[in-house]
Amino acid sequence: MRHQSLNLPRGFLSASAILLLLALSGWADARAADEGPRAEALLSDSQPFRGQTVIYTIRVHHASGVTEITPDPIDISGFAAEKIDGPPDTTRRADGDNLITAFRYALTPLSAGRLRVPAVHLHVVSDGRRRKAWNQYEDVHEQADISTSPLNVEVRLPAATDGPWLPLYGLRIDASWDSQQTARTGEPFKLTLSQYAWGAGGSQLPSLSEALAGPDFKVYVDQTQTDRKVSKDGRMLLGRRIETLTLVPTHGGRLRIPALQVPWWNLSRRQSALAQWAGMELDVQAADGAIAELPAFNIKLKLSHGVQLGLTALLAFMLGWWSRAGMPGMRPLARGLRQAPGRLRRRLLQWAIRALTTPEGDSAVQSLRPRVASWLESLRPR
Repeated sequence: MRHQSLNLPRGFLSASAILLLLALSGWADARAADEGPRAEALLSDSQPFRGQTVIYTIRVHHASGVTEITPDPIDISGFAAEKIDGPPDTTRRADGDNLITAFRYALTPLSAGRLRVPAVHLHVVSDGRRRKAWNQYEDVHEQADISTSPLNVEVRLPAATDGPWLPLYGLRIDASWDSQQTARTGEPFKLTLSQYAWGAGGSQLPSLSEALAGPDFKVYVDQTQTDRKVSKDGRMLLGRRIETLTLVPTHGGRLRIPALQVPWWNLSRRQSALAQWAGMELDVQAADGAIAELPAFNIKLKLSHGVQLGLTALLAFMLGWWSRAGMPGMRPLARGLRQAPGRLRRRLLQWAIRALTTPEGDSAVQSLRPRVASWLESLRPR
């Protein structure tokens, strides 16, 4: 049996391989063009609680020649739906020219039970050049209408909690102020309260200003800012609420800005949680010409009405006698008070201030007020 060799021209195999690759490339491009764009819908949580905000994402897979993608407005029964601000995110897939453009919405279920997110329709416009054959191209302008698939959602009832229902993955409260401020009676003191939420937008968080209202401060809201964005993994909203407040102290002394608490439901741990700010103490200077009010005694006496009248009459008699006698012992008492510990001196001063500033009282007590007030002024810490 004779074997005959086949003699091929030099470079024949290399040229054939190149032609084969070009043909396969043209076939792949044609197949990609034939497939066209497609859309899919994703939900960050398919079993949310009522009132829990979830992220609804529409992803469009398309070629690089797509110039416009327009989704129809969505109207979903049983949900509060809002498009998240900002342009859609476009990323390139690892397989080359194909891209993914994502549109995101915040959906909040308004009722429990089985709800349905209907299909969303999108209009896609493409411009560019397309390969007809391995060495031929043509200009194209194409339009296509595509749709997502509908989604079913099982919405759960809210868990039993002591406070308002606020389902989140996390919540933090911060406070800030200018340390160079001086707190004075009747003058504004600026305070900024910030809330940071994982799982909701800033507009869904409660206001904190009302919790600061009380007899020590008048509270005014200067400005409220809210914003939101989607986390990098696309699973949740990140929200922020910033309240700029003006506090006006109603009197001097050491005043306390009350602590703040916001109850919320921890979606990760499935239990109640509490975001807190511990509050702060503020040394408020009295207005010019006034004597600062000092901390009150933590002493409560339960006396009958008759005993109170008797003690008041006895005190009025003693003060009247002391006044008619020329107030003996005033100077030694003043020296002793100046040498007394500051805490004891402050308590005695406060007791005297309250006694002298009470509108009602015996005429003898009222006659003492100008003289004792000037004496108290000399004892004020410098």
